[in-house]
Amino acid sequence: MSITIFNRRKIFLINPKFQIKFICFMMLIALFSGGCMYCACLYFFWKLRLMGESIGIPADNPFFQFISEQQSLMNGVVIITFLILSSTIFIIGLLYSHRICGPLYKFKEKMKSFSSFEDLSDINFRKNDFFMELSDEFNSMVKRVKENKDSKEIKEK
Repeated sequence: MSITIFNRRKIFLINPKFQIKFICFMMLIALFSGGCMYCACLYFFWKLRLMGESIGIPADNPFFQFISEQQSLMNGVVIITFLILSSTIFIIGLLYSHRICGPLYKFKEKMKSFSSFEDLSDINFRKNDFFMELSDEFNSMVKRVKENKDSKEIKEK
């Protein structure tokens, strides 16, 4: 018994120039988010230290040691969160760029074969691809071209 896997990607990067830019943009968003989170943590602990100093807690008080330990812990949390966020955004960016580039690549290849009248067949995109309306319009055009071609062949006979 054989199982056929449909819609399996054969090319990792369909349009490398676009996909790399798209993924880099997504990673910049992740970097910005991680940076904002880190700065917020720094600000929080800085403000907490200032509060401790303003109420007269001595510098050798365990309170400040506790704040330092908590800040180290939060730095680790921020780094782990950033790594998870970056990995997730990279994967989502790659998948979404495939949903954009895949149909456009397929459409471009179909137009090449259509322009030379080699292939007058319909085009079908994957279920979750973007630009489904392109395939509908292309398939309508193919239908009209076939009808015109058939009517011309009948008139010539």
